[in-house]
Amino acid sequence: MAQTRQPKIEIDDLQPKSNIAGYRASWQEGTLTAYAYLEPIEDQPGRGYSLEYTYEHAQPNRRLSDRQIDAGTTLISKVRELMTGQLLRAGWREIGKDEKRRPIWQHTSRIADIEIDSLSPRPGPDGYTLRWRENGVLVCVSLNPIEDQPGRGYTLSLWSENATRPETPLDRDQLATVERVTPLANKRMIEGLDQAGWKMTFIEDQPIWKHREHADIISAPVQDCDRDGWARQDEKPFDLDSLEPGRLEYRARWKHGNILTVANLQAIDGDGSRGYRLTSRSTRIDGYVLSSKIQERGQAFARELYYRFSQALERAGWSLQQDTWSCQVKALPEKQRTLVVPAREETRGYTRTITAQEVTYTCVRCGQVTSKLVFPGRAPEYCDTCAAEVKREKTRARVARLRAGKKGEQVQAK
Repeated sequence: MAQTRQPKIEIDDLQPKSNIAGYRASWQEGTLTAYAYLEPIEDQPGRGYSLEYTYEHAQPNRRLSDRQIDAGTTLISKVRELMTGQLLRAGWREIGKDEKRRPIWQHTSRIADIEIDSLSPRPGPDGYTLRWRENGVLVCVSLNPIEDQPGRGYTLSLWSENATRPETPLDRDQLATVERVTPLANKRMIEGLDQAGWKMTFIEDQPIWKHREHADIISAPVQDCDRDGWARQDEKPFDLDSLEPGRLEYRARWKHGNILTVANLQAIDGDGSRGYRLTSRSTRIDGYVLSSKIQERGQAFARELYYRFSQALERAGWSLQQDTWSCQVKALPEKQRTLVVPAREETRGYTRTITAQEVTYTCVRCGQVTSKLVFPGRAPEYCDTCAAEVKREKTRARVARLRAGKKGEQVQAK
């Protein structure tokens, strides 16, 4: 009686690490080994992890047969089930999807735990705080009365510390988490203040928050900041580039006195396929270093411009996932194409312009109704997903026929 070999299974410890190293699982049966790799997105664990799968033969660079390819696909299914099951047992959860619609994994200790005080006005000098806990870091956005006097208005401040041991310095990974989380926490706080009836004004060029119920208790001269146009009465609105898709960088600029605030939405890679990153900063127009007082004003302007830029992006059809922006409005494909027909013998060459038209058809494979722009010619039969699968099947069949023909030639030669 033949003995069945047990598979050789190995998997790393899936507890969170303090570095950017990933995790691996392997499943070996016979001469084939399938691997599952859990790697941090762009070497930033705070953004989450993505799973990749592959398989290989025990002998490197060896061509796999059709049977081995099928076996490798089966092994990938087994190692995927093993890895996802162990991730869930170790406290990992799916927190979203990447641009390829693959799950993004994150350990529960790194998932944000957000608390925010009730923002309804209340008597007394107590302030309001948003607490954002993630990856062992506590980021707080506080709205506190000026010198404990609510009648003078409130100001926003931010601070961060180690969530479990405040006296312990933050490590490199936690500092990256602070940098990523701070604008998100600030945006969440400002949105809550807007919904609760708070409004930001300027008193002596300082950004001050007040509630609509307390508008009559602030007697100092106030210069309002228009929430839609984001402009002081004596200042011009901020300049914003067109947000239509297809560019690698978008910019918003706002000048306030001798402070210039700039927000940049820049492509992460060379073509924008991996999304865009939004940043903002303030500098002095005359080139001098910002003093501590002006630096606080500049930071407030940078946060506000970041928030207003984010609102403009959402209105233009952009979406935010983790800290990456992507445009959901896809640019239309080119509708016209020029064909050049070369001259042949006595026939003169010529050019012809063809125009694509939208065609609605039913996929003969999956039955899905699909609409797409196509140029004159043979009508499509498959949707994009099925077309790729059919192409792979035809390639596989062609390779099989070539191999069968070569075997037949070898048999005849013998």
